[in-house]
Amino acid sequence: MEKKIETVSDFGEVVVTARKASALRQVDAAYLIGVSPPVLNKLEQGKEVWLSKALDICKGLGIEIVLRFPDEAESS
Repeated sequence: MEKKIETVSDFGEVVVTARKASALRQVDAAYLIGVSPPVLNKLEQGKEVWLSKALDICKGLGIEIVLRFPDEAESS
């Protein structure tokens, strides 16, 4: 699955989808990833969390983050 992320809510939706695809309850996923359940819950609800925690959650759920920069020709 590939999804363009424009908001924290978009990010949360991806996290929920990945967690459910892994058949994990929120509390179990948080424990396995090494974050607190409230942090995972906040991110899934589209609320802001520390970037380091969001990256930990993505890594733990197998979500790959790729940033694309505009080509120099496009920005001229």
